[in-house]
Amino acid sequence: SMFGGQGFGGSGSGPRRTPDIGYEMEVSLEEIFSGCSRNIRYEQDVVCRSCQGRGATRIETCARCRGQGVIVEEKQVAYGYYQRIQRMCPACGGQGATVPPGGHCSGCRGSGLTQRPIDLPVEVPPNCPDRQHFVFQGKADESPGMETGNIIVEVREKKHPLFSRIGEDSLLLTQHVSLLDALSGVRFTVKHLDGQDLEVSCAESQVVRPGDVWVVKGKGMPRRGGSGRYGDLLVRFEVDFPESLPSVSGEASRRELLRPMLDPKAPASPGQSSSGRRWFGGREGGAQAAQASKATERTAKQVERSLETKKFEEWAAQHRESRRSSSNVE
Repeated sequence: SMFGGQGFGGSGSGPRRTPDIGYEMEVSLEEIFSGCSRNIRYEQDVVCRSCQGRGATRIETCARCRGQGVIVEEKQVAYGYYQRIQRMCPACGGQGATVPPGGHCSGCRGSGLTQRPIDLPVEVPPNCPDRQHFVFQGKADESPGMETGNIIVEVREKKHPLFSRIGEDSLLLTQHVSLLDALSGVRFTVKHLDGQDLEVSCAESQVVRPGDVWVVKGKGMPRRGGSGRYGDLLVRFEVDFPESLPSVSGEASRRELLRPMLDPKAPASPGQSSSGRRWFGGREGGAQAAQASKATERTAKQVERSLETKKFEEWAAQHRESRRSSSNVE
């Protein structure tokens, strides 16, 4: 897709330049990973070679303005008083010349311009930065008496459903795992950007917590410069907890069954210490009972937005304080 031209080049007495033309080229993350070649076909306006952009093969001096492009008329404004008014010649449109019958250029049909297709080969290197510009000088549309502008191709990275780039050569993958896998060892397979299946595993003895970030060395983006080395793949885990658990048969509670395996030092009931005393100094039965229930999705999103706003406000305050400190040092 095209984006806006960038105006005329040159200033002062220098030659004017036709507008630069921008072209947005969407490229997938897989193509950026390995590098790719694209060819863009553009229909360029070029000055007609038959008439040199004049639009005619025969031109005659305008008979009405005698080639001046303007005419002078006298207008009476009062008795005995006349005003001389200069205006553009209506016969030639201010050009000072006219085209006689049959004199229009057949090659451009009088427009002074023709079109021709041009190819713009774009070589996208591996791990090309997003919004990288490739400039083709003098390939924009031509216009008589003006320098020709440039065509600027801008690489736009398509959003990938799994991976995203972080920094210069790292890849980020957000992976959802079940609570069982998080507690007993994670193993999953994902199709990498090179088209190969990548199996990622964690040791059974290691517990994956929500928000944990694990590193897979050498499975990120290729490092720029053609060194043949690769960055790292960062895996951020989201643990999916079950909505509910099935009832436990027998006299033992679910907590009694899970406690030896998950937290042997935990009290026998929630909120109770090993001495039987509840937290904050109160004994059992001394606190007011309040049953909790899961918040609605809307409420949960409001909490998330509030936390994000608070985090941004804290960052902004730290940034202002840092700038203030820097100013005082200077």
